[in-house]
Amino acid sequence: MLDSLLDQLARRCGIGDAYHNYRGELVWFSRETKTAILAAMGYPTNDAGAVEYALHQREAERWRTLLGPVTVVHPGKFEVTIAVAGNDLDRALDWRVELEGGGERRGRIRAGDLAEREGRELDGRWQTRRALALPDDLAHGYHSLHLTIDGGASAVSTLIV
Repeated sequence: MLDSLLDQLARRCGIGDAYHNYRGELVWFSRETKTAILAAMGYPTNDAGAVEYALHQREAERWRTLLGPVTVVHPGKFEVTIAVAGNDLDRALDWRVELEGGGERRGRIRAGDLAEREGRELDGRWQTRRALALPDDLAHGYHSLHLTIDGGASAVSTLIV
């Protein structure tokens, strides 16, 4: 059971199961390597209950954090998933992209008008994850995405196109 929980936690933390080395060969991470990486990140690795709690906290963070620290969009899908609390759905969401080469793009939309991707109750409150469409002509590069919900949360993320 602990091994399965550690695998789940590793995936939630962005730790893969394998990688391709310089020869192009697929190399699988050992259990010891995953455990060492998780421990270095400050996560428990020896107690199943503590690992389950860490998983719950990580999942709750995904639902409560408006926007992650880094966001990647791909040509043809200029869409960012954001977390919006149910009581913020009637509020306006202001977004602004500061372009790497100078200038900016901005917009305003009612949070509830964004397409809902997921929804769930978390600790007695309704939470949603919604799709914010960005302009599809953003240049490739490293930009900065700023979000603010009127009277609520705000966040800044590095936007990689």
